[in-house]
Amino acid sequence: MKLACLILSLLLPFLALAVQWLLWPWISPFVWFLFFPTVFFSARLGGFKGGLASTFLSAGFVWYFFIPPQLSWEMDKPANFYSVGMFLIMGYLFSDTQERLRRAQQNTESALAQTSAAKEEVTQLYQKSLELDRLKTEFFANISHELRTPLTLIISPLTRRLALGLSAAERGEDELILRNARLLYRQVSDLLDVAKLEAGHMAVDYAHIDIAELTRAVASQFDSLAKEKNISYLIDAPEPLPAEADGEKVQRVLLNLLANAFKFTPDGGSIRLTLRKDADMAVIDVQDNGPGIPEEMREVVFERFRQVEGGAQRRFGGTGLGLAIVKEFTELHRGTVTLNQSEGGGALFSILLPLRAPQGTLVRDTSTQLDPNFNLQSSAENRWPSRQLSVAAHIAEANAPLVLVVEDNADMNAFIVDILKPYYRVASAYDGREGLALARRLQPDLILCDLMMPLMSGDQMVIELRRQSILLDVPIVMLTAKADDEQRVRMLNEGVQDYLLKPFRVNELLARIHGLIQVRKRNAASLSESEARFEATFEQAAVGIALLAPDGRWLRVNRKLCEIVAYSHDELSALSFQDITYPDDLETDLAYVQQLLAGKIQTYSMAKRYIRKGGTLVWINLTVSLLRNPDASPSYFIAVIEDITERKLIEESLNKSQAQLKTFIQHAPIGIAMFDREMNYLSVSGRWLADYGRGHTDLIGLNHYQVNPDMPAEWREIHQRGLSGATIKNDEDLWVQADGSKRWLRWAVLPWTDQNAAIGGIIISTEDITDRKLAEEEIRRLNNDLEQRVIARTAELSAANRELDSFAYAVSHDLRAPLRAMSGFSQALAEDYGAQLPGEAQVFLKQIEHASSKMSELIDGLLVLSRTTRGVLKFDRIDLSALAERVLADLQRDQPERRLNIYVETEMVVSGDRRMIEALIHNLLENAWKYTANTEQANIRFYTELADGTKRFCIADNGAGFDMAHASRLFQPFQRLHRQEEFPGIGIGLATVQRIVFRHGGTIEASSEPGRGAVFCFTLPEPIAGSAADNLEIA
Repeated sequence: MKLACLILSLLLPFLALAVQWLLWPWISPFVWFLFFPTVFFSARLGGFKGGLASTFLSAGFVWYFFIPPQLSWEMDKPANFYSVGMFLIMGYLFSDTQERLRRAQQNTESALAQTSAAKEEVTQLYQKSLELDRLKTEFFANISHELRTPLTLIISPLTRRLALGLSAAERGEDELILRNARLLYRQVSDLLDVAKLEAGHMAVDYAHIDIAELTRAVASQFDSLAKEKNISYLIDAPEPLPAEADGEKVQRVLLNLLANAFKFTPDGGSIRLTLRKDADMAVIDVQDNGPGIPEEMREVVFERFRQVEGGAQRRFGGTGLGLAIVKEFTELHRGTVTLNQSEGGGALFSILLPLRAPQGTLVRDTSTQLDPNFNLQSSAENRWPSRQLSVAAHIAEANAPLVLVVEDNADMNAFIVDILKPYYRVASAYDGREGLALARRLQPDLILCDLMMPLMSGDQMVIELRRQSILLDVPIVMLTAKADDEQRVRMLNEGVQDYLLKPFRVNELLARIHGLIQVRKRNAASLSESEARFEATFEQAAVGIALLAPDGRWLRVNRKLCEIVAYSHDELSALSFQDITYPDDLETDLAYVQQLLAGKIQTYSMAKRYIRKGGTLVWINLTVSLLRNPDASPSYFIAVIEDITERKLIEESLNKSQAQLKTFIQHAPIGIAMFDREMNYLSVSGRWLADYGRGHTDLIGLNHYQVNPDMPAEWREIHQRGLSGATIKNDEDLWVQADGSKRWLRWAVLPWTDQNAAIGGIIISTEDITDRKLAEEEIRRLNNDLEQRVIARTAELSAANRELDSFAYAVSHDLRAPLRAMSGFSQALAEDYGAQLPGEAQVFLKQIEHASSKMSELIDGLLVLSRTTRGVLKFDRIDLSALAERVLADLQRDQPERRLNIYVETEMVVSGDRRMIEALIHNLLENAWKYTANTEQANIRFYTELADGTKRFCIADNGAGFDMAHASRLFQPFQRLHRQEEFPGIGIGLATVQRIVFRHGGTIEASSEPGRGAVFCFTLPEPIAGSAADNLEIA
């Protein structure tokens, strides 16, 4: 259909063209005569698209066929363009307007359809609600009727049972059951009556009654209750007052009004019941001096289920049906009921009842028997059992957990208390306000609470309990008859631990209470243990910890903080943090504190100074947080204080070192530059700027590659290696400058690390060593010349040494022959002619013999000294310990009269030339033996020691010793430090020792003090493992 309308809208311009072409002789020059209507109807049929297409087709037709010159696309007048433009605009407006109208019509039709559907749905819902209302009424009627039978079977046997002789406990339980059964019976009857009234099935059973007698009988049921509550109860009824009425319904009206008055009248108040006759009407007034009923509620209070105080915290119970039944039963008698304020400020209910039944109504002679359960229950439901607000007297154990029961129903309260008594101490309260006060005072282990209570409801009491810090961990069990899942979830969110519905099983209630109390005990034990751990952690912490009041007073401090500031706990408690803060730091600290208190920051840290007790300053690092109360007010500060004095000193030293380093770098004699990881300059020396032609340019912060854009790739790679942790050095690097000149550089690239041991960048050092390289070249040339001269001179010296050795040997050898002849002939002369020689000649002869002996020793020494510098060394494994023992034995044999303390360490083994090592040990031990000759208790020790990881052999004595000032002469040939007459010798022994040690690649040194002996220590090669010398031993 939509497509057909669109096609038709497109055909209309063609039809208009044909018609206007036929009529053109008569309608010329009105070119748009038929096309305006065409566009209008096209838009009507085809909508916006059809109208717009028709507009353009019509404009094209008119332009070509009718606008002069005809049958041409040319325009001879500009006004024709305006005409075409106006037509296009009007065509667009027609199309848009028709589209809007079409959509509006569719929306209207859709709205009408929805309205019709909604109306149908409302009708169905109304019919359904009527059906549901009818079913509800039938349900109430049926369920109330069905409940009456079992209630009767409860009430009647209990009534008979109470007439028997029962114990006090049994009677109390039976009366409790009977009282609540009658309450249930009355509420069921009220529901049944309401159902009958709604269904229109409630009839009035008229009978001849004495309404005055009925009034007095009903009123007498409340006499004992009035005495218990100390209420002034007055009954004013004439005798008699006959009437035609339904006695049972009049009874219900009176009972409900009196029960209502006693419910709302406080102890010590007054209630007045008046019955009087006014023409053909009986007037019944019930007034009290209770709280009364607000004026705005005086009409609605007679509505079903309506109560003056609603909600969970209402002070008085009830179903809200009593006054509704009063009104409807009165109106069934064609009477009225009004509510006004009494003179005492309470409520005044006035009932007008006709004394005669309607004309033609059947009136029985006697009324049906009145239901006694109503009389008994109406007065009993306003009685409260005796309350016990303190801890119950009969408890299981003196230290048993305390349970607080908060329940407004007296019977339920007493029942719960009785089942808890054998296991717990129990306290009772009968409304939320009283329960809150008892909870604050007694601090129970568990609270069992009803939800709907007067003065303060259970949920309100829970909220208030959870605001008390001392009651935050007390478990709460809600026990209510209100089955509301949303309420249950809400109470659990408010901090209730459990939620039980009435009726409940006693065992289940006891099990849940026991479980919650056990959990609280475990939590308390865990909390105690946690507090102990916190106490230990607080006091033993390695940093200072403190709790401070919002005004800065110290509330609690730990041991470490006392050590930091040198104050005791008590001394700090009398101060505030302002008292010990260094004045220069106080303003900043207080500014942070104000930001914390204002909620601008959550915590702050700062370095500051405290003034210690002695007046000295200590640097500390302070971290502070603020804890708030549940109402967001400040509670106290938590401060952590760390002694950073040592760190501050280190920082100052570091800053000083950094300043020194910066000064060093800036004035270093070589080029030094320090870079970060991005190769930005951090520091640079003046020499660097000078070497690279930067003058006084400030390079700090600039990038090295931007400063040197032509940096070779080789150097960039070296930089990256340095940033990776490598150290790259080059002691001699030839650098060809841009002008072709050559420079020698020594450079190094090494990484530097930050305080976290991470690589922070690199340091590049460069030194121009061109001058040094030129000097080295010159030195090298000179050295070459010098080497040639040294070689020649060495050859000369070697030849001279060889000649000197040969000469010394020859001299020593050649001198021995005449020396032996001189010595031999002098000995022969002494033996053959000694007796014939005069005394002076004999002295001369002895001098010749002594000189010959000294000369022989001197020649032997020269020979030994000569041998130490000649020949090839033959290394053997030598046991120095055995060698020393043998030498000392020979010395002891030559001088048996001497007594010395000798110590020779065992297993001293070396590798060396046996002949030379024997001469070494012999000379050193003989030297020690000689210089201890005048010592009374002589000691000679031969031992080893380690010096700088090197094994040394030491020979020590306690002989004459020598002055270390003359130690340089000690190892020179023919040098002596003692007179000949003190210690004879020729001065060659120690010189020989030194040459032997040097030829073996060792060292020797001596130390001594005059009169305290001397120590000679020397080093020799260790024996070579596995060599042939291992098997050679000293015999």
